[in-house]
Amino acid sequence: MEIRELREYEILPGMKLAWEVFSKDMISTFTKDGIEDFRRYILYPNMVESFRTNQVKLFGAFEGQEIVGILILDSDSMIRLFGVSEYYRNRGIGKSLMNLACLFVERKTDKNQIRVSAIPGMVQLYERLGFHPIANVVVGDKRTYIPMVRDIVRNYYKKKKMSSMKKAMIICGSIVLVLVGAAYIKTVTSPEVLKEAINTMKKNNPELFDNSKSDSSENNDDNSSSGSSNSNNNSDSESDSNSTSSTVPKYKEKGITYKLNRENYSDDGEGKVNMYIDMYVDYPSVSGLDDKKVQEKINGEIKDVAYQTVNEIYLKPSSDFKAKMLTEKEPALSSYVQYEAVYQGKDILSIMFTDKAIKGSMDNISVDTRAININLKTGTVYQVKDIVKLDDKFESAWIKVMRSEAGDDKLLSELTQKELLEALNKGSYKNEMHTMFFVTKKGVEIGVVFNNKTSANSSKNTDDKTNTKSYSKFGWVTAPFSKKEISTYQKGDMWDLINN
Repeated sequence: MEIRELREYEILPGMKLAWEVFSKDMISTFTKDGIEDFRRYILYPNMVESFRTNQVKLFGAFEGQEIVGILILDSDSMIRLFGVSEYYRNRGIGKSLMNLACLFVERKTDKNQIRVSAIPGMVQLYERLGFHPIANVVVGDKRTYIPMVRDIVRNYYKKKKMSSMKKAMIICGSIVLVLVGAAYIKTVTSPEVLKEAINTMKKNNPELFDNSKSDSSENNDDNSSSGSSNSNNNSDSESDSNSTSSTVPKYKEKGITYKLNRENYSDDGEGKVNMYIDMYVDYPSVSGLDDKKVQEKINGEIKDVAYQTVNEIYLKPSSDFKAKMLTEKEPALSSYVQYEAVYQGKDILSIMFTDKAIKGSMDNISVDTRAININLKTGTVYQVKDIVKLDDKFESAWIKVMRSEAGDDKLLSELTQKELLEALNKGSYKNEMHTMFFVTKKGVEIGVVFNNKTSANSSKNTDDKTNTKSYSKFGWVTAPFSKKEISTYQKGDMWDLINN
């Protein structure tokens, strides 16, 4: 179910529903002249004119493409009509519509009350929605009604001030966060709740909000990389990069003829006042390749990796995710993505992305790192299984280097050798981790990204059983292999592109 403001092209079906609601629930309390006045009021040309001149705000509830609930609010914060299709009643839709209208009045107007001339049969409904009568029954020339109001309690926390949340969610040095799109928006409590949640998370997890660069020199060797959910520090962006992790070695081959162009997608949820939305995705596109079809394919693959979270939670959410969002008391969605071209060869390109996201609520905050390695001649995207022989010998060598890089000889000790090989082959393991590799000047780094999550209510309680896994403190760890070291295990055509 989607609750939002109507767009102009939706006015016609909206007014059709308005007339149906009026005819069924309200018409008996109107005189003939009152009925005619209302009919003229909602005529399409008249309503479009009122809509365009901001004399009304129209709020709707949508089930798929069908509008099933309507609220008409005039510029004096008077509700002109409010109702839900009979089949969809008693599902909280009316409450969501009303809360959205009240939130609009709170944020976008200077009115202190939202008013309605309620028909006698709807007084109890309005009382449940926070209204109270201010006079007895009025029997007028055109209708019978009871004047009611709902007070607007302001938090003095306007939409634009949500930018402070961006600062709060910058995990070591950017701006960040959050969202839902026009596919499943649900009413949310005051944004002050989200602000308080951010402050709580900042108190419990101060390292997540430290914008200064790490003083630690560990893992900054030119041939090693690892990261954690609280230590992926940002470096100064280069010409073909936009700041991911300063620990990742970067290389650009001389004489390359193609160009990387910075692209950007953003959506701050403008118009969706019932939920805080902030999407910001930076990613590169390739230009200058001889084969334009391959170039188009490459750019599509890069974009898909960059948009992974945005698609998951906003642009192409699953039915299950939509249903989950309807249960969230404090819904919030965001994806803040940065990239870095860590290896630019003549025929191969490695790009790393850091994605800091809120997936539904402040209890589901994640930091993800992912990479794409793509053949610039064919558009082939390589996975770990495509470049190394995944056997016991490789696993033993790989896990030894991984533990050395992490400084923890127990890293991934929960998994058997068979399970580790399965994770490397499939690219993931039980939604707890996914594999990643990227090309370097010296060879390749192969590792895993752990799906550790934090929340606004999390604390550093070492007794928490969810934090007892060997990798709970890491965001990602990779094992570096030189070209000589990996030669024993390598397979596939990717090596032809970097061994020259």
